[in-house]
Amino acid sequence: MKNITNSSWPVGLLIILFTILVFSPSLGGEFLNWDDNLILENYGWRGLAGQNIHWWFTRVIGGDYKPLVWASFAIDHTFWGLNPAGYHLENLLLHSATAFLLCLLLLKTTATPRIDYALFAVLIFALHPLRVESVAWITARKDVLSAFFYLLAILFYLRRFKSPSDKRSVVGINYSLSVLAAFLAALSKATAVTIPMVLLLIDFFPLRRFGKRPGRVLLEKVPYLIIALSVTAGALAGQVKSRVLLSLGDVGIVDRLYLAGQSCFFYLLKTVDPSGLQPIYPRVPISLLSFGMKYFPLAGVLVLTGFFLYLWRKGCSWPLFCWLVYLVMLLPVSGLFLTGKVFLADRFSYLPAMAISLALYYGFIRLP
Repeated sequence: MKNITNSSWPVGLLIILFTILVFSPSLGGEFLNWDDNLILENYGWRGLAGQNIHWWFTRVIGGDYKPLVWASFAIDHTFWGLNPAGYHLENLLLHSATAFLLCLLLLKTTATPRIDYALFAVLIFALHPLRVESVAWITARKDVLSAFFYLLAILFYLRRFKSPSDKRSVVGINYSLSVLAAFLAALSKATAVTIPMVLLLIDFFPLRRFGKRPGRVLLEKVPYLIIALSVTAGALAGQVKSRVLLSLGDVGIVDRLYLAGQSCFFYLLKTVDPSGLQPIYPRVPISLLSFGMKYFPLAGVLVLTGFFLYLWRKGCSWPLFCWLVYLVMLLPVSGLFLTGKVFLADRFSYLPAMAISLALYYGFIRLP
């Protein structure tokens, strides 16, 4: 294949077709009583009238504030009523579109893009068994919808640096569209609060902007940070109101550090070996673990981070970049901030898995 991004559209179409084909059995699924009952038992979202829009933006259900998700369900209801096939179809189309955006992102982060490597890395993300929960579960709409706008925010951000000859108005439009996409991602799922941190990592590598005007780089993140702080405050308030947020008295800081370290390796290992996937993973009582076992996962994270820092000092930046993007994307669901009784879930890997594909892509490009 040619090393040019002009081939991205036909390859993107191929990615979409493969994804739809593999996940097409989900179209025959029904509503489940695993939170899909929240859709069936609530009526305020059903419609596009003013009172429906008010309902989307004023309800926190199950600890989630997700007005854009309710809006997407309302659009489904307009066309499909309560036929679950239509809701599954939108999940599938959003996942397919997200995979295509991931392909574009990979190509735009390298000076010499390789469409063949990007195709492989994206298909690993799009078709992996870990994606089933996010795609085939109607209530997991928030995963695919938020990720779609998450990637749009990054892509519009990168478009600002497409050409030095671009007019200031064009640069400003792309920046505004990036902020808008970040806002829409946050209205879909609170995990989008990590967007400003990911953008900072992109400024560090591959854009390498920190050495020139670090003050401007940080100032540009203020709108994203305002969105992130607002969403965080709203999410915490909703979780407290719904009584799903676990306090430090419920799960202490040591236990949370263990869960965070465990989740880092859990999703990496499940990516390599996806056998034994479960809707609910049994919890090993942390109190029964030895002192060493509690800190072993966290120590592994620190050792890997130290190794990637060493490579960075030696001039190889991409492993540290991909690793930090993975940790940042995983942070909201790592176990440091606990809601409910689920500490590990396949759907939690949706965003972090993109960092794994990013690492695969960079690794293949640098093969001799």
